[in-house]
Amino acid sequence: MFILMTSLIEKQKYSRQDLIELYHQRWQIEESFKSKKARLKIEEISGLDPDAARQDFHAKIFAEALTSALLLQEQEHVDAYNDRTLNHYKLCLTQALAKMKNTIALLFLRNKPRPILKGLSEIFRKSLTGSAPGRTAKRRASGRYIVKIQIFAPGYKSNR
Repeated sequence: MFILMTSLIEKQKYSRQDLIELYHQRWQIEESFKSKKARLKIEEISGLDPDAARQDFHAKIFAEALTSALLLQEQEHVDAYNDRTLNHYKLCLTQALAKMKNTIALLFLRNKPRPILKGLSEIFRKSLTGSAPGRTAKRRASGRYIVKIQIFAPGYKSNR
């Protein structure tokens, strides 16, 4: 059994199934927040000034976006490698962010960033991680779960 709490109080407008589907649709967003907190350490700032906090936040988001763009470029090479091997591999965002951390400034300070980008590409390809596509954890039969929807809103009074 799991409990899904919501502030949507119109029971006729939102069915139980609608709420369950909405919950599953936001899973990628939750994973993105987890990544930003765990990998980017977005909650850690370098100064107490609000401008420093904003600067740190934007710098970390930029670093993640730039790293993701570079990884996307490398995905074609990884796909070709996977076609030649029995195992399946994927690029590791955590490793890529760690490698980019001390390299981003060089990309903008050097007159010729291509050698740096080429070196990063090689590093990214060497730090692949194993993957099992289509693998899912074994679940109980769908009829066994009881979903209890609980409405949680200020001023809401249950008639139960």
